[in-house]
Amino acid sequence: MTHTDDFTPQHLYEPLEGVERLENYRPGGYHPVTIDDQFQGRYQILNKLGHGSYSTMWLARDIQSEKYVAVKICTADSKPRETSVLSDLTSLRHCSGRTLGQSMIASIKDQFNIQGPNGSHDCYVGVLARASLAGLKDGSWIRLFQPDVARVLAAQLVIAVEYVHAQGYVHGDLHLGNILLKMPPDFDQLSVERLYKDYRAPELDPVIHLDGKPLPPGVPSHGIAPILVKLFHRHKNKSTILALPS
Repeated sequence: MTHTDDFTPQHLYEPLEGVERLENYRPGGYHPVTIDDQFQGRYQILNKLGHGSYSTMWLARDIQSEKYVAVKICTADSKPRETSVLSDLTSLRHCSGRTLGQSMIASIKDQFNIQGPNGSHDCYVGVLARASLAGLKDGSWIRLFQPDVARVLAAQLVIAVEYVHAQGYVHGDLHLGNILLKMPPDFDQLSVERLYKDYRAPELDPVIHLDGKPLPPGVPSHGIAPILVKLFHRHKNKSTILALPS
């Protein structure tokens, strides 16, 4: 697997705050995505959720099911294994019925491949999560959870990890940034207009080549910082954690 995040030798573009390294929009790297792009004739891109070394994550509307989903687009050089692991963990073949731990594992709703100027990219569609515990902690001025909330979250995390281990898998990168909360059940009822009003519309920053040359075809014209998800209000919902194995 080729690491596409840190080893580009020089800056070619003006850096943008909160945006993935633009030099990694190159053959083998990220796929350029534009707001309102539509994949598979059903997933309409609405905003950026985040990025990592091997992928970008996007908020999309599934126009067939009329639900909001997360679309992960992997770099062309990466060979993701998490889709098969998640599919295995969320299948019912391990037990006679769906367990509490199993219900806390994010499921894969769809998988597909796209061809772009930077190569062939594996993509998968998953459940939209509200925020990571790291994001919630960073967004709070006291940077602490209330004791009763912390106890509930810790208990649910133990249940989720115990289920993962019982199926023969070990999470290799368990931290607050990889522990996500479920969205409220009525979130899918929001219109796109209301979504943008309540959570923020995409903010597009132009990508500028430092030498003044035109952008290569595999580089997006604008960078998009991840959407700022509003903080989770304190309550005791059941099964709020989505634990993502890696």
